[in-house]
Amino acid sequence: AWGDLVALDAMAHEIGALWVADATGRMVATSIRRDPPPLDISADECFIAVAGGAQERLARLDVAPDTGAWNFGWVRALRNGGTFLGMVHAAVPAEQMGRPMDRLS
Repeated sequence: AWGDLVALDAMAHEIGALWVADATGRMVATSIRRDPPPLDISADECFIAVAGGAQERLARLDVAPDTGAWNFGWVRALRNGGTFLGMVHAAVPAEQMGRPMDRLS
């Protein structure tokens, strides 16, 4: 449910948004808004990788369609008894990746 995604997103401050796609690559949920945009990610290399058996994958640097912010993504497969159900994409703002280095300097 949308409220559950929002709550999960709020628990991890380094995550900018959570996105959920079904087994066909159609976006079915996001923590950003109640109604997800009509996105088809079936041709995305990370979707293809997890649909093909990978458990997780680091996604390329990309621009968020809603905010215009640069994000990396961490993708995990959703499976039930070996059947691929879809994937979860945790968008991590690129600026978050540099914060640990800033603290070291």
